[in-house]
Amino acid sequence: MGECSKSALGSRVNVKILAGGGLLIGIGGMIGLAGVALAGSALMSGARRWVRESEVPPREMARRKLGQAMSAANAGRTAWQNESRNGTLTGASR
Repeated sequence: MGECSKSALGSRVNVKILAGGGLLIGIGGMIGLAGVALAGSALMSGARRWVRESEVPPREMARRKLGQAMSAANAGRTAWQNESRNGTLTGASR
């Protein structure tokens, strides 16, 4: 009877099974953590390899993409302003 303990609700809890479940949860967490570390290491290694093999340095690539985004934003703004000045609707917004 030493393996059972009375809880606040009055039902009996098998402490050995409860401890075994907690142990398995802990072991599963450690295995999961090891998997996350392994996957993270593989991703970092791949990212480093991609940067080394890239013809354009990441800083220059970011600069180009920022310039493209700014050009697209300016073109959209200009088209919106021209559209609102003319008072006409085109395309799917009719």
